[in-house]
Parts: sequence; structure tokens; C-alpha cells
Amino acid sequence: MRSIGGQLANDDWQGSEDALLYRVGPGPGIVNLSYTGKHVIEKIQNVIGVIEGAEEPDRFVILGNHRDAWTFGAVDPNSGIAALLEVAQRLGKLQQKGWRPRRTIILCNWDAEEYGLVEISLYILFVFISLSVCIDTCIYNLKQLFADRIS
Repeated sequence: MRSIGGQLANDDWQGSEDALLYRVGPGPGIVNLSYTGKHVIEKIQNVIGVIEGAEEPDRFVILGNHRDAWTFGAVDPNSGIAALLEVAQRLGKLQQKGWRPRRTIILCNWDAEEYGLVEISLYILFVFISLSVCIDTCIYNLKQLFADRIS
């Protein structure tokens, strides 16, 4: 941080009294970083809800958001999750009154988005493109759900 040049950051961007002064650049600056996190393989899980379309069930409207976050997640992703849950609740109330959408609505709550769009990528590819057996077995429950729509 000491090597970063440029003008000083505003007071509300500065650290504690004993911290070095923050600058906003541009550089020059040289940074040497080390990563000390855990290298583990974790299970990722998605939550998928489907409302079958009445007139065009083979056409999809997908509304989704991820739930993992790099930090505390108040804006990304939890504000999106709040909106997604509100939409799901309203659609559920409409369904209780007998409503069905014109097209199939798929509500998705994805895991592992921050680590490279892992699950959303697999889900979209699986639903809309025929994939290899390896991918089929990774998301086996989706294969069952959409078996009649996938060639």
C-alpha cells in the first residue's frame, strides 16, 4: 500500500489513526500478495422451482440469483434474494387462485456463483443444450425434472 501513488483518498476512506495513508492512484505501485485460504472441495446446492406454463410449457422464463457472497452479502446477493423470494411468494399466491403462466417460469437460487458462475453455468447449459454423461450425472435431479423437454 505504501508504494501506491496518486492523490490521497478522502478522509472517509482513510483507515484508523495509526494506519498508513490511503491513496487512490493511479500508481505506480507494486503489490506482493499471498493466499492463505483453505483449498477444499465443497458440495454446492441449488434450489429450483418450476411453474408449468399453460400455453407454451416448452418456453421458459428464468428468474434467478445466487446466494453465496465474498463478504457480508447485504447488497450482493441478499437484495436480489429478497426480490426473488417476494416474486416467488406472489406467484405462489396466484397459483393458489388457479392462475397459470403462459410460459413455464423457473425460479432459481444458485450456489457457487462467486467461484466462477459454477452452478448457473451448468444449469443453463444442461437445460438448453444436450450435454455429456458427466454433466448429466452432476445434476441428475434436473435431468429427471426436464426429461420430457431435453432431446
